[in-house]
Amino acid sequence: MSSSQSFTIDLYPTGDKGSAFHVKNAPGGEIERRHLIDRGSDLTVQGDLVRVLHGKLSPGGAPATLVIADFRFTSTDSSRRFCRAIITVRFADEQQRVQCEPEVTSIAPNGHFSMQIKKRTEEVKRSANLSTQAGAGMLNVTGAFGVEATESSSKQSQTTLVGDIRYDGKQPSGDKNAARWVLIENPTEKTGIPSFLRVAILVRRKSLKDKFTAMIKISAETDALSYLRALFGRVPEDDPVIFDPDPDRAPTTSTEGFDLDNLGGLDLKELWNVQSTTVLDEAIKK
Repeated sequence: MSSSQSFTIDLYPTGDKGSAFHVKNAPGGEIERRHLIDRGSDLTVQGDLVRVLHGKLSPGGAPATLVIADFRFTSTDSSRRFCRAIITVRFADEQQRVQCEPEVTSIAPNGHFSMQIKKRTEEVKRSANLSTQAGAGMLNVTGAFGVEATESSSKQSQTTLVGDIRYDGKQPSGDKNAARWVLIENPTEKTGIPSFLRVAILVRRKSLKDKFTAMIKISAETDALSYLRALFGRVPEDDPVIFDPDPDRAPTTSTEGFDLDNLGGLDLKELWNVQSTTVLDEAIKK
């Protein structure tokens, strides 16, 4: 089987329940833990919580929470790469009460985005045979000659990023409870997916103080069968992230520069970022 063939995998490392890849909340119920996910070896997926802001959608409006998170897809082996990845963040009431389930109202990035656009020109040659024949009363002479034409067409390919708000783990009715992002490499260049993605999620809450959770799911396609085999194993027991919006509790991240009473007024497009790699201006720093 060719090593360039893609395989869909869940990033579940082998090992027992004590595996370091399984991210747990600290004993006693850690609130808004910083490290969301950490899996892989030569190909690594990591996720971190950057900022959590509890407040209101608008002055005097519904309770809301803004979540900003980073995800990294890295390779320490030049022969290995991620071809595709899907990140899903699903929110739920901590007590699993449907009527208290948070609603994902907006995300960033949201929509279809293209990166690293490559254009190429393809030329196709088409041939045709034409025949001639002398007129009546003359010696019949038939001849044929070929005509060749070249047609050019321009095509482009790109790395793709798609973000959307969805139903996940529930019937498609009521409020949408999940955010999803899909990263797809340029199918022509085969240079892998972006190595860094920062996302922003705005959640409308039903309650002022009730805790809620987020489950982080990541699946990916890799070009290497050997990596597929290495990741077969039990499903990791990553704990859900627990959010506590109680206004009497001290925030876990800085709120500086944000209006907590008008989170719905934020331009989420200013908060997200995507990068393929980080280029250093100087190879050696003094």
